[in-house]
Amino acid sequence: MKMKLYVTKPIHSKYGRVKIQNPFKNINDLINNSSIWFYKPTFEKPFIDILDETFYLRGWNTFSNSIIPFKYFPEGEVKDYIYEKLLNSIDYDFHESIKNRYYNWLEIIDVELNQRTNKGNFDLYLIKPKHSWDIQFAGIDRTKVFLQLPDLKTKKEDFELFYIEGKFFRITKEVEPLMNDMWKSIKNSFNIDADKNFLNRINDFNHKPNQGPKEFLKVFHCDLILKKS
Repeated sequence: MKMKLYVTKPIHSKYGRVKIQNPFKNINDLINNSSIWFYKPTFEKPFIDILDETFYLRGWNTFSNSIIPFKYFPEGEVKDYIYEKLLNSIDYDFHESIKNRYYNWLEIIDVELNQRTNKGNFDLYLIKPKHSWDIQFAGIDRTKVFLQLPDLKTKKEDFELFYIEGKFFRITKEVEPLMNDMWKSIKNSFNIDADKNFLNRINDFNHKPNQGPKEFLKVFHCDLILKKS
């Protein structure tokens, strides 16, 4: 299943005539705080708030929060490849050419996400939304797919883990087979006939035993590899 990752660097030097304090100790510190996106971001130009004249430089952004800091991205050939791309875009004294400056530089990485029958290098952990009406209203969109094993005994709002929004799997057609397996597992976790008016019949009280939001956890074993040209 083919997909793309998008890599950006954090704000670390001046923008135009505006000098920005560099918060990073060294290049590896900067690289660890770079971002890997599952949706293509755009750079938001700086602006001055007309009410209080505050200067804002928000940097890269997108409509989704499916973003993983480089330091938390799973180890493997993809992370190694991204590290080299980042390292080659900036000198050790933080100097960058014009095209490589953080507000211009967006690296697009072609990868493949392949399902496995056992543990892979990019396993995904699917949980249900807190309320069934989220599924009724948005299907898989409001589910969360974690890159690390979440602790379901804690409140979902307190998870300090990074995740991919479920809607990524719906709108990215290349990973549709994986999305279908995820959606099937959600449907099968309710104690109703999944083929008969499923969305209108589910509620917070007809989950199967041990399959409610505090227990449901489905692991999808995957490998993330560089796409071969």
